[in-house]
Amino acid sequence: MKITPNIGLCRGPVYAAFMTIGTIRLSGLELDALLGVYTHELDKLQTVQVDLEMQVDIGQAAYLEKLKYTVGYAQTAEQVRFLLGHCRYRLLETGAQVLLRCLLSPPIASVEHGAVLEAKVTLKKPGALDGFGVPSLSVTARPSEIKAAAQVVQGVHRRCFHDGKDALIYRLDLKTDSSPIIEEASASMMVLSPGIQWKGDALAVNAVVHCTPESISDFKNTAQNPASVLIIERRYVDARYHPSEHRRDRKTSSIFPMF
Repeated sequence: MKITPNIGLCRGPVYAAFMTIGTIRLSGLELDALLGVYTHELDKLQTVQVDLEMQVDIGQAAYLEKLKYTVGYAQTAEQVRFLLGHCRYRLLETGAQVLLRCLLSPPIASVEHGAVLEAKVTLKKPGALDGFGVPSLSVTARPSEIKAAAQVVQGVHRRCFHDGKDALIYRLDLKTDSSPIIEEASASMMVLSPGIQWKGDALAVNAVVHCTPESISDFKNTAQNPASVLIIERRYVDARYHPSEHRRDRKTSSIFPMF
């Protein structure tokens, strides 16, 4: 432990920040999602329960009492709800891997927050066996074990979390005055950092929008720094989203995803 003198409101020596590994837990997150491999499950919403554990160095956050040095559980919960609630996964394994890649990806440059050193994701389907039992899956990983593929697509940095039958999921880091580009007919986008506007209308962090290849060009990063978004491009027909329409679910931050 390092001790440094500090002459201020507190007289005498105080303890400086030092590495302290803590576990941030999010337990009992529950939402409806398309999660299943059988024919009757492909278009049927089922209740999914999520538990998360994230190993984080909390030393600097505890010393300075600033959220930017740790991981905010509210923002994490929003991303989990977006990733599971706006896509279809055929296996628990697929959903868990997408969440791990998102949690363990490098922090967004324009949003200061701590890095996750290790994460554990548990997914449960309480209604899958009609009360006979609760199937679940738990997966633990470190950043070096489950990396998201980093790509540069038309000059824009993209970190891919999943590229499968039903969806392409990635984080996009947009340069100033640039717009995202999608290929599939239907997509959902979540704003991760300030600066994203839709036809001059600012979108708050955690805002969720649904768009098409034509309407997504109306979104632009107007900030001086790169701005990041999460994008799910759907490769299946989802009755909750009309592919020919642009719809904005949330302009402002909310803990509840809307369809």
